[in-house]
Amino acid sequence: REAIIAEEEKFHGIILTRDNVMEQLQEIAELMTYSEDYAGTANVVDNLQIPYTDFDIWGTQHKIQIVYAGTIKVGYDLNELKTVVNNQKKEIYITIPLKPSVVDNNLPQEKVTIMQDNNVFNPIRADEVNVRLTEVKAQQLESAEKNGIYEKAEAHLKEIIIKTLAKVHSEYKVVFLSPLEQAPEEKPTTSVAQ
Repeated sequence: REAIIAEEEKFHGIILTRDNVMEQLQEIAELMTYSEDYAGTANVVDNLQIPYTDFDIWGTQHKIQIVYAGTIKVGYDLNELKTVVNNQKKEIYITIPLKPSVVDNNLPQEKVTIMQDNNVFNPIRADEVNVRLTEVKAQQLESAEKNGIYEKAEAHLKEIIIKTLAKVHSEYKVVFLSPLEQAPEEKPTTSVAQ
């Protein structure tokens, strides 16, 4: 195999390998993420209730209004990408995972404003805001999924990979495969004895 590669290098220049491709992709690993910002308002309203009923006790209501802004970031682990190079066809086959993973769903404290209307008979509990913010993060992630964040992340990843590899290997075509597809194998070349 090494003799074949050496022979091809002599006649055609440097042979592109999987390691060359992965090295270039490693340089853009941080760019392989996609993020979406979200913002909104969440409310918490709580009343004391008459024991063993669903009836609220008048005058025991407290309210919390939370104004927030956050970011959801999804991305691919570079180690999960599979690459195969076919130098004969001048094609680079890249298999990406079916779905990116959630890298971060962040609601920074400096972007959360809390307005509260406390009640002496029913004081606000310390965990109420945290519980509501956890619910907000889950709802925003679900909303982002419905709005196609994973599809947008995949399109973004493909665009970055194509642009990055085209800078150095413009003669090669990048072909993306689903995890179920297999890249065609390169036919071994034979060297002619002189």
